[in-house]
Amino acid sequence: MNKYFRCVLICILSLIVLFSSFKVIEHLVIGNREKKTIEEVFEQVVSQEPAPDVPQDGVEDKDEVAVVVKKPLSDVNIKKLFKLNSDSIGWLSIPNTRINYPVMHTPYDNEKYLHKDFYKKSSRSGVPFLDGWQTLESDNIFIYGHNMKNGTMFWSLKKFKNASFLRKNKKIYFKTIEGISEYHVYAVIETSDKSEWYNYYGEITEETFKKMMKYIDKNARVKSDAKVNFGDKLLTLSTCGSSEDERLLVIAVKKG
Repeated sequence: MNKYFRCVLICILSLIVLFSSFKVIEHLVIGNREKKTIEEVFEQVVSQEPAPDVPQDGVEDKDEVAVVVKKPLSDVNIKKLFKLNSDSIGWLSIPNTRINYPVMHTPYDNEKYLHKDFYKKSSRSGVPFLDGWQTLESDNIFIYGHNMKNGTMFWSLKKFKNASFLRKNKKIYFKTIEGISEYHVYAVIETSDKSEWYNYYGEITEETFKKMMKYIDKNARVKSDAKVNFGDKLLTLSTCGSSEDERLLVIAVKKG
């Protein structure tokens, strides 16, 4: 290889390294900015009074998270949240995970917050959102969120694939204008984006409920000891899996 081609090759490799480094830095900068946006919303709607002691089994390293949930959502001011953005419908919180976010709902534009932040600016992380075809009265509520590599949004859902973690951390809290609803995780399923489970929404008949339970029995990677009966309200949290068409579903049943 003569000197000219060697110089050209070195220049090309250097450009590749520089471009890759730039993309990594850009990803980190954008990720940190989007974390701060959520923290800003959190600070505006949540009381900063000291939280009571709670069991910390399974909690993640506090130094690695934006917000570690310490207690249920009694300190979240939903009316203030609505004033900040009228597209919001509630706040979702899972103790001992990084999931502590507002939930959006835009029936007129279902995926509006797939790539927009809480303030409607372009965002890779987006904001968790309630399926636009549904209402809070639906028998099986779907909430979607990105599986972000920086650990935000619904990244923590993968923790529920571990039976030990699920056993200690099965509670999910969802606060709306109607109050705080507590759900217990029932099953965790790895499936595709074409899964029949996505058809189970709205009003669930007894026949459909039986199909849903059979689907869970056949496909569940992990199940808890939670009990589910016909007429119970369900919550499905959905995020991307390890491939583009793979989905991770965390299915929970409403208690009380």
